[in-house]
Amino acid sequence: MNIHRPQQDNAETEEHLPSRRTFLLRFSSATQPQTGICRGRIEHIPSGRTTRFTCQENIDDFVNKILTEESGQDSGTHFDTND
Repeated sequence: MNIHRPQQDNAETEEHLPSRRTFLLRFSSATQPQTGICRGRIEHIPSGRTTRFTCQENIDDFVNKILTEESGQDSGTHFDTND
């Protein structure tokens, strides 16, 4: 009997994706990708830390802050821990 298994994304098979690096993005109804408007909230799932974003740069800053702290290096940028 042959079992068909879906092909996995190469990036996923090449490296481990630790759950401690899981983020959830929630986009508000004001988000309009066609015009570049990007608003909502991002949450780091393991810690529960959240921040609101109004542009892609805010998302990048928050993710970089969390990953930097995780690696033991503090970037000096601080975010609200609750929304």
